Amino acid sequence: MKKVYIVTECNKYVPNFGETLQAVALNRVISQLGFITITLSPDSEKLEFELGDIIRAYRFERFRKKNIRNTILRTNDIKEMEKITADAEYIVCGSDCIWNEISIKDYYFLNFHSNGKKIAYAPSLRDSIVVSSRYKKNIKNWINDISYLSTRETEGSRLISEFTGRDCATVIDPTLLIPTDEWKLMMYRKRLIRKRYILVYFIGKWDILKEYIAPIKRSFGCETLVYIDECNRVIYEDGEPAEIKGPIGPAEFMALIYGAEAILTDSFHGTAFSINFNKPFMSFQRIGNRKIMYDYDCRITNILNLLGIDGHFVNRKGQNKTLDMIDYSFVNDRLNEERERSLGFLRIALDLQCE
Repeated sequence: MKKVYIVTECNKYVPNFGETLQAVALNRVISQLGFITITLSPDSEKLEFELGDIIRAYRFERFRKKNIRNTILRTNDIKEMEKITADAEYIVCGSDCIWNEISIKDYYFLNFHSNGKKIAYAPSLRDSIVVSSRYKKNIKNWINDISYLSTRETEGSRLISEFTGRDCATVIDPTLLIPTDEWKLMMYRKRLIRKRYILVYFIGKWDILKEYIAPIKRSFGCETLVYIDECNRVIYEDGEPAEIKGPIGPAEFMALIYGAEAILTDSFHGTAFSINFNKPFMSFQRIGNRKIMYDYDCRITNILNLLGIDGHFVNRKGQNKTLDMIDYSFVNDRLNEERERSLGFLRIALDLQCE
């Protein structure tokens, strides 16, 4: 069997749901296409942890090791990456925000020597504009050796084409390539919250949410709100801890979405798994701070536009919103079409299918 290395974010001490789930998904999809698939990630620095942090890191790493095929290798050294990938037939970078201009790292552009064929599958630029002059100037050289180019958002593909003069496909996030039944096998099996509940998962500020809480409760006939806080703990609206103790991992994250009456989120992967599990949801524009701005963040709007459900996005002005139920027969048909198109890109790039 031929060997594929996937260069992506899969940090041991970073408890990020989306980062972990996309790494698992792309690894499994390429493995199922008939390859030995090795995940190669930068290595995050081990910090001084409190007990809650240790539990959280353990739950994430346990989930990765259980669900990622073959091994996970981690290094920050470019020369070491070259040695590791010396026997690669293919090297794939993606997915998630590894091409965002805020944190540019050469290895995410596969900007190191390797004899393997290089492929970009669904890296995200995050934003619909690029400000960095360095990025604009150097991007053509950074990805010069990548044989097949794609990004996760239409706007990102447009920017890459503009900067390089090359064609760049748009494909869907790896988490949307995995069938729902396969995700169910990876999620926590028992119901975590006894009551009927609406799940709130926000990474940015929650200010935009306040005016929607009462009408959302009325709309779904459900008075209980459950929050995932910044430490991945599950709490009720009054701040009291929910039944599940301690910080949660990806398996519990998926179970909370699956068991909810509806989801309110500013997270791309919170939105993606609401779609995977055919749940009612509203996605909100993320509100950051002066250091991290999300004014041009196009991640959620891109997937909602693609699937014809853009009315379920609320921008910071409170515009473009609906509490209508989603017609998932239509959405699932659209999603299946996008899955086949994106898998077709991978099959061609991996020499399993002619163009």
